[in-house]
Amino acid sequence: MLQEFRNCWRKTLQIVIYSGSNCYWDVPKSVPYIVFCNELIKENFYKLNLSPELRIVDSSELTLLKQTAITNVLERNYEQQDQAFADLVEAFSSDRDDSRIIQTVEALYEFTRSHPFPQKWLDEKAAMYQHIEQVADTPWGQTLLFYAQEAVHYCITLTKHALELMKQDAKLLETYENTYQSDLAELNHLKDAGTWSVGRSGKSGRECDLCTIAVTAGIQ
Repeated sequence: MLQEFRNCWRKTLQIVIYSGSNCYWDVPKSVPYIVFCNELIKENFYKLNLSPELRIVDSSELTLLKQTAITNVLERNYEQQDQAFADLVEAFSSDRDDSRIIQTVEALYEFTRSHPFPQKWLDEKAAMYQHIEQVADTPWGQTLLFYAQEAVHYCITLTKHALELMKQDAKLLETYENTYQSDLAELNHLKDAGTWSVGRSGKSGRECDLCTIAVTAGIQ
């Protein structure tokens, strides 16, 4: 869908956008060679069959055009009822609207613009999610496990600290020590396992207890 959005936006912004007698061009004003190209195009607009009113689009117009482009892409995909698109919406949208998926696509689009070959970069990253046999062998799986381990270490530290504080109150120690000691033992088990499938009930994949700990601890 991102590529479709990119194509739609390119057609809308980067080629030519006519609105009455005006013609807009989306380029970053701060880049000197872009300014030079803009002047070159203005001087030779008749050779390129462009409007003499060609100008660089301002930020407010650009925001509106972005929203229009991605809204059109989303509506078209909703009409097609494609399962892959439905899965994408399920993963990235909230229950109320499509604001989260719109923000995600826009952020990814802006990020890819920092690369000299955006489409090549996107293709390479998409290929990383194909033909997956073991989640832990993937770069993103390894990243998840790393942060999950960090979360587990953090939880162990908090639990040990809580146990130390309990020693200052005999009643608290008597009431909660066993529970906290049990939690500490489970956390140490997770830390020592350090694999994708380490749950007590044999969970794996998205249900990995280690990753659940990471989410619970607030690792983003």
